[in-house]
Amino acid sequence: MTLLILIRHGQSVTNRDGILSDSTSLYPLTDVGRTQAMGVADELRKKLSVSRLYTSPVLRAKQTAQIIGTAIGKKPIVDKRLSERAWGIMEGKPAHLGEWRFHMTGAQARSVESWESIENRMADFAESVSGRREIIVAVSHVDPIAALTARFLGMAGAELQFYALVPLFASMSVFCETGGEYRIMATGLPTLTPGILKEIGHCVKGSGRP
Repeated sequence: MTLLILIRHGQSVTNRDGILSDSTSLYPLTDVGRTQAMGVADELRKKLSVSRLYTSPVLRAKQTAQIIGTAIGKKPIVDKRLSERAWGIMEGKPAHLGEWRFHMTGAQARSVESWESIENRMADFAESVSGRREIIVAVSHVDPIAALTARFLGMAGAELQFYALVPLFASMSVFCETGGEYRIMATGLPTLTPGILKEIGHCVKGSGRP
């Protein structure tokens, strides 16, 4: 069955400077972010046989995926469902460490993509790669990864409760699918430990290990 690994992009200019953006052409990875991406790429190269590599079209995610792809010999497939939250008129505005969620009103709030929309497109992506007995890697962003994790935990719609689910830069969140249902194996991993690798082996072989 499918083993899905969601990876948050490495640190980018948006993170360093505290900017909200879903731009596909602005705000590249920082030097720190490139080093982080090379680290997770090396983990995947050494420890797993990845079948396919997907990425958000946003620049920082694409650059992370390109580094991973070079390491594992896979060309990243761009999938808009993995994209950053669409920021609307908040594009390019200060992030204020997440406080924007509590202060938006009126036109600002209406222009920003809803949590439900993010959940739905991420769930659609997960469903589209299910049932294949493959290892799928996908590079995305905080909100999409957290939204899918929250849905699998039965927290659908609980945007303001997701903070404990925030993945670190270039970390891996691992999900095993059996019979069309996903279970969470790990979130925010910097490395693939022997224990996780053993469980990954069970998942890919089809046992699922309930």
